[in-house]
Amino acid sequence: MIITQLIGGLGNQMFQYCAGYVAAKLVGTEFKIDNRYYLDHSKRFHRFTYRPYGLSLFNITTETATTKEISLFTTPRTSNKYIYHFKHLFKKDYNVLSENAVKDLGGLSCLPKDCYLTGFFQKFSYFADFLSEIKYEFTFKDPLPSTHNEIKAEIQKSEEPICVVFRRGDYVGHPSLDVVDLNFYYGALEVIEEKRREEKRREEKRREEKKVFVFSDDIEWCVTNFKPRHCSVIFVNQDLTGPLGGYYLQLMMMCHHFIIPNSTYPYWAALLSHTNKNKIVVAPKQWYKGQPENTRNDILPPSWIAI
Repeated sequence: MIITQLIGGLGNQMFQYCAGYVAAKLVGTEFKIDNRYYLDHSKRFHRFTYRPYGLSLFNITTETATTKEISLFTTPRTSNKYIYHFKHLFKKDYNVLSENAVKDLGGLSCLPKDCYLTGFFQKFSYFADFLSEIKYEFTFKDPLPSTHNEIKAEIQKSEEPICVVFRRGDYVGHPSLDVVDLNFYYGALEVIEEKRREEKRREEKRREEKKVFVFSDDIEWCVTNFKPRHCSVIFVNQDLTGPLGGYYLQLMMMCHHFIIPNSTYPYWAALLSHTNKNKIVVAPKQWYKGQPENTRNDILPPSWIAI
C-alpha cells in the first residue's frame, strides 16, 4: 500500500494525490490518502494559512487511510501539533519517503510497494503519461448551482474567453512567492493576442475583442489596478467561489485561454480545461524567488508559454 500525506491548499493536494496515484499504478499496489493534517488547528508560524481538505469536491476513486494503516509507517497526525510531535519522538518511521527521494517518473516506478509519501511533487512529468486518468479522477461531484447561471452563460457565449487569475492574499510581500506583477499580465495578454491573430489569419475569420474574466482572492484590488487595453473585462465576484473554491474552479475551466500566476489552484483549472483544443496558457517561468535564473520551472507542461 502507498499512502500519500496531503498538506496545503486544494492545488497542492491535487499534486500530492497524483504522485501517489501514479506511483501505485506503476508498482502495482493499493493507494490511499492521509488527510489527518487538516484536523490540526494548533497555532502556527507567521504567514501560515489554514486550509481545508478539498479533494471531497471530486469523484476520486481512492479511500482515506485509517489510523492503523498510517501507523504502519509513521505517527498519525493529531489535532494538536505539540502532542503529535511528542508522540513522534517515540516511534521510528518505516518507509517514509520525501519527494527528494523521488526525482522523476522513474523514481515513482521504483518505490517499494509499501511506503508513505511526503512532499509537494510539483512536476508535470510525474503524471503526464496518466493525464487522461487524472482528469477523470478530478471530475466534480456537483455541478454549478443556478445562482451561477448568469456568469456561466457570459463565459459560454464569449468567442474565446480568457481566464486571468490574480493570487494576492498571503502572496503579497511573501519572501519566496511574490514573483509576478501587472507587467506579467499585460505581457501575457499580448502573447495571447498574437497567438490568436496568427490563428485567425489561418482561419480567415474576423478577430473579435478579447473578453477577459478575472478571478482573484482580492477582486477589489483588481478592479482598481488591472486596466488592460482593447479588452472587455468581467470581474468574477468572490461570492461565487463556492464551497472549498469548487465553483470558482469550474467557472475558470470553462474559459478557452488562461493567464495564471505561480499558484497551483489556477494551474489545475488551466490543465483540466478541455473547452478549446487550441488552448493557450501563459504562466510565469519563475515559480518562486531563488529559482535558478533563465530556467523554466518543472511544474509547467511543455505546451504552456512561460514568460
